Formats: sequence, C-alpha cells, structure tokens
Amino acid sequence: MINHGDQTFLYNEEGASLHSNAIDEPYQLFDLSYTLYYNGNEIKQEDLQNGTTVTWKVPIENTMLDMGSNEYITDTENNLPIGIKNTYDNSLSNNDIYLIMQYKDQTFITKTNFTFSK
Repeated sequence: MINHGDQTFLYNEEGASLHSNAIDEPYQLFDLSYTLYYNGNEIKQEDLQNGTTVTWKVPIENTMLDMGSNEYITDTENNLPIGIKNTYDNSLSNNDIYLIMQYKDQTFITKTNFTFSK
C-alpha cells in the first residue's frame, strides 16, 4: 500500500499551483511511503530491510509530476518526496507512480491515484 498515494493537487484559475512556494500559504505536498501487508499482516520496516528491494517507477514525460529525470528510483528510506509542475497543463496525463517491491521471492506492484485539478 502506498501511503499518501491518493492526493489532489490544486491549481487556481490562472493555472498556478496552490502548492507552490510562490504563494503566501502553499498547500502541503505529502511524501510517499509504503506499508506492506503479507498474508493479512503488516510487515514491520525492520523486517523489510533484509532481502527486500523497493523501487518507485515515476513518469518523466507527459506528466504533471516534477520528479527529475530518473524513471526508476530505489528506495532505502521508505520515503519518496513529491514534486509537481507549477503550471497546470490538462494535456499532461501520465501521472501515476508505481511502487514495485520484491519480498520473499514475490513481486508486489501498486500505483498512486493522483488528481490534478484547476
């Protein structure tokens, strides 16, 4: 499960981000983290450290996200800071971030559910 994977990013009538530091009181962006449930039980972070690979797949083209130029980011801290574009563009629709985990010889994949609204 992706923590903070359901976020709405707001833009004003002119298309400026309400999350931008350019405004007086910007809305907060929440970093992504994860929780793994295996056989119905939550796996503690310390139990995930050995033999678990965690990768975030982020869009780098046609996206409202501003996450740099690396499509795959290896997570060692259970934290992925979110960045978004400062100007709204309705044509940029590739906005899903995927979490890919390798745990006990199994692969788990889930994705975010982001909304960009003007």
